Amino acid sequence: MIGKTMKSLRTKKGLTAQELAFDIISPSQMSKVEKGEHVPSADNFLKLLFRLNVSLEEFYYFSDNDYIRARFASSKNVSEVLRKRDVKNYDRVIAQMDDYYVKFDDNHFKYSSCLLKAFRLYSIDSQNVEKVYQELLPIKQYLLSTNEWLLYELSLFNNIFFIYPIEDVIKMSDRLLKQIKSDFHVFKNDQITRTLLINLAVHTLSNGYYMTAYEFSSTAMSLPQSTQYLYENIFAKVINQVACFKLENGEFDGEFLQSLVANFKLMRLDELYANIANILTTHEITC
Repeated sequence: MIGKTMKSLRTKKGLTAQELAFDIISPSQMSKVEKGEHVPSADNFLKLLFRLNVSLEEFYYFSDNDYIRARFASSKNVSEVLRKRDVKNYDRVIAQMDDYYVKFDDNHFKYSSCLLKAFRLYSIDSQNVEKVYQELLPIKQYLLSTNEWLLYELSLFNNIFFIYPIEDVIKMSDRLLKQIKSDFHVFKNDQITRTLLINLAVHTLSNGYYMTAYEFSSTAMSLPQSTQYLYENIFAKVINQVACFKLENGEFDGEFLQSLVANFKLMRLDELYANIANILTTHEITC
């Protein structure tokens, strides 16, 4: 499978096997790769993709392997359904995930189905928390049983933490913070890390866990700053300042907070500005 896709992409790019293999693997190894007789090491595989100017995601897309195509399609379809929150699409993609799970016996599809079923229930009746909780239980069990979380686990947790009791969230979050700090080089440049940290900061702040909110927002602020994440960077600083105010730790600066909030008004981000104004009002901060 790898070899056939590699050869197809090489041909599309107008490279000979020798040109693709040069200084990465030997021509004979390249020939064996394309015939399916040899699998390159992970490092060499990535180097070959770099030479082709093809991303790993693109490679999966062009693969003729049904399982890889299903994995690729599932992530895209689940994200789209969660974004649109359309009940009809929920049912269609849930059935697709269930079929994939039966066919490929991969828990990725099982967890995707659980997630969609939970969100479907929540969209119909947000008060029926117990049923939603039960749908998400396999995902929670998986997260608790996994020794180390990587980006996939962060993404799962970001989608489900809001439904659990705050005590459970705090317990799992402690582990999350240790993991991010321990493997900072892995997580620092990924959007899901930033999004999860900010979401958890807001959630813990609203539940009165100010020190935890401070830790989450501080960690989010320590991520590389760039214009690509301008709104998120400013929002993390806002939450951090609110936490400082509640903790009375001497780090609160009213004028600084006011300047941060003003940015959202100047950029005409009305919905986000309204959310921030509500957070400030809830925590009795005049800005």
